[in-house]
Amino acid sequence: MDMKSKLIIVIVISSFLSVLFDLLIPAFMETNVLSALKYLLYFTVQCNIIVFIYFLLLFMGRKRDQDKFHIMFGGVLLYIFITMTVFILFLQRLYFPTGARVYGNLFSHYITPTLVIVYYFRQRDYYLFKMEHIKLWIIYPLLYMIIAVVFGMITGDYLYPFFQIDIVGISGLIISVITLVFFFLVLSFSLVKMVSKE
Repeated sequence: MDMKSKLIIVIVISSFLSVLFDLLIPAFMETNVLSALKYLLYFTVQCNIIVFIYFLLLFMGRKRDQDKFHIMFGGVLLYIFITMTVFILFLQRLYFPTGARVYGNLFSHYITPTLVIVYYFRQRDYYLFKMEHIKLWIIYPLLYMIIAVVFGMITGDYLYPFFQIDIVGISGLIISVITLVFFFLVLSFSLVKMVSKE
């Protein structure tokens, strides 16, 4: 087995452990089914599930030759990088996990993102992203923000403090959304330029 395949397996295992410790075990311990399901709404959990599915399919070789699948690696990389970056810069000091989530936090926010970044730098010569791909990559983050805000307005739980309208206000929410979109676009543009053959 070559180094690439080994790294893919390690990423699959790491992202699975992220989901296991951050979602599955805590959900199993919950007595309230709705409380357990709520964890699925977190961007971190969703991104680690995306990484798990993407790299599992990559390892199985089922989607390796399909252009869209190849292009979507840019999105996968951006999502998990944002997961790590936003957590380290803004959320780390507010989050104090206990039990299984201590390990989930380690895998979700540090180990899995780092492994995906390492994979990218080892394989970057195989990717050719274009500016038009950014339109595809940004669909998920935009939908996520809309759903998170609507969910918060209905339940009062905004999942993340920068979406919390009763604390940051409408203007604060707008600034948060614009900042996150701008950050995503800068990262996307940088990613395209890094693999540009021009």
